[in-house]
Amino acid sequence: LYNCVTTSLHVCVSAVLWRFTRRPGMHTLTVEPNAYMKDKFMIKIETWHKPDMGDQDNVHGLDKSTWAATEIVNIDIADRSSVSAKDYKPESDPAIFKSQKTGRGPLGPDWKKELANNPNCPRMCAYKLVTVEFKWMGLQGKMENFIQKVEKRLFTNFHRQLFCWIDNWINLSMDDIRRMEEETKKELDEVSTAAVTCCCKDLEIELLVFNVAWCQSLQCLVLDHTPFTLR
Repeated sequence: LYNCVTTSLHVCVSAVLWRFTRRPGMHTLTVEPNAYMKDKFMIKIETWHKPDMGDQDNVHGLDKSTWAATEIVNIDIADRSSVSAKDYKPESDPAIFKSQKTGRGPLGPDWKKELANNPNCPRMCAYKLVTVEFKWMGLQGKMENFIQKVEKRLFTNFHRQLFCWIDNWINLSMDDIRRMEEETKKELDEVSTAAVTCCCKDLEIELLVFNVAWCQSLQCLVLDHTPFTLR
């Protein structure tokens, strides 16, 4: 939970900052290690924010073999079918949201084509390269795939919300952004060690139960370490 919160806030600040920087691209890097597994477990999220429609390939500059092994997953924030019933919230649905300050939305089935044909409307695509390492014999492939699916769910839900929150951040100044950064940092720094430890222990128990049930149902394991990129 702690890592998910910091990752979400990092992405939020990055997405909002892009509006003010007006640069060709903005690069961010988030690495989530684990003190228990040390170098045997790592989640790395590398992001390029580009002012385009998501039509660029290999923006992270991967070598040929790595790029060939990379799975490309396209995320459409207006696609209701990509959100589970338990995650769905009408107030965070770009397909029905209408911005009072900008007039943007709702996003229909052809919103990407409409946006591409409207040069006066700004656009940004977040290219995310997610690399997961879980070096634990017998668990590696399945756990890495499981974590990748969780990241996709996180990115999908968060960016749907971000679009629907546009009236809350569209008029923020750089001073507002800096103040929010400082407030967020202070709040995270004030999280007690005991609370974080408790969350970690609960997560370890959940993962242990998941692993036991999962191992009992598997007859063979396919070890895999495949990064993927989300658009």
